[in-house]
Amino acid sequence: MHAYWDTNLVQKALGKDVDEAADTVSQLLTKANIQKWSGGTASDWATESFQIAKGKVYAGAIDQEPEQTDFEFKDRHGKPDTRCGPSKVFRVDANYDDRAVAVVKEQIAKAGLRLARLLQEALE
Repeated sequence: MHAYWDTNLVQKALGKDVDEAADTVSQLLTKANIQKWSGGTASDWATESFQIAKGKVYAGAIDQEPEQTDFEFKDRHGKPDTRCGPSKVFRVDANYDDRAVAVVKEQIAKAGLRLARLLQEALE
């Protein structure tokens, strides 16, 4: 799920073109969202992210029994890496993907806004 969210969904949500990605994210930065998202502390943001993970990322995916696969993790030498145990896959439906893309776009917009705030505070 980690690679799915960190790579696949980001590319699906924003594409590979940097300018198009910036346009997509900036559309979410309305006055209302800026006001709503720019407050709080880093601890508040971490708690918010945890709640999103529980309610949107894992809900609908890990609440069902995973299926065993024949995928094998490899170590840096290309040999089987058994530290992770056997690979299992969680099945998700198309609606999950649509909801996930929306979450990714919003979280990236929040991250940019909040990083800008922290940088501005640090430079004052």
